[in-house]
Amino acid sequence: LLHCFPVIEPPITISGEIITSFSSKNPPIPARLIAEYFSQWDKMDEYTEYIPCFSLNVSNKHHALVYWKGGLMSYEFFLIILSKEGKLL
Repeated sequence: LLHCFPVIEPPITISGEIITSFSSKNPPIPARLIAEYFSQWDKMDEYTEYIPCFSLNVSNKHHALVYWKGGLMSYEFFLIILSKEGKLL
């Protein structure tokens, strides 16, 4: 999962317009990883799309990932914190 999220340094400004840059530069999240990870904490349907944006180096014990979620009439950025074992905190 982490290979889809390049590490960047703050400060960062994100907006709806920047998602095209993320979607063209970052590898897509494989369907098996979406099923394995995202289904644990997110409600999905056949219209849901995920685009990896970036990760932040916050500590040696955690991963901070930012992704974009698109669905019917809904477009949102999410920041999630995962343990090194991949558990949502």
